[in-house]
Amino acid sequence: MFSRSGLPTLHLWALAAALAAWPAHGENINERIDFSAIKVEVTWVESNGEIEQARQRYGAAIEQQGHRRVAQKPEGFAALVARGGELVCRLWVLKPKNVDDERTTALGHELLHCLVGDYHR
Repeated sequence: MFSRSGLPTLHLWALAAALAAWPAHGENINERIDFSAIKVEVTWVESNGEIEQARQRYGAAIEQQGHRRVAQKPEGFAALVARGGELVCRLWVLKPKNVDDERTTALGHELLHCLVGDYHR
């Protein structure tokens, strides 16, 4: 069966179900920075220890600005740096293995830190 647009009705139903299932919870994003252009550099790392080393090199302390970092295995780290008159977002993340796995989520999470700043607690 087809809809007026020519798309199978089943596909439209599946799209509607997917949109209805979209997460409606979570913490709101609180943008802290604004800019017009940015470069992104991604470093795939092999271990959580390499991510922690990057954090230490950039001085990302466990307690910053009154917020204590959650004790957990780091899945990624982001640093927004100025280089040669441009902004560069440097990411250290474990390379994703599957679509929408924790590593994929971490990649997006860390990129968002560069794009909007320290956006969550």
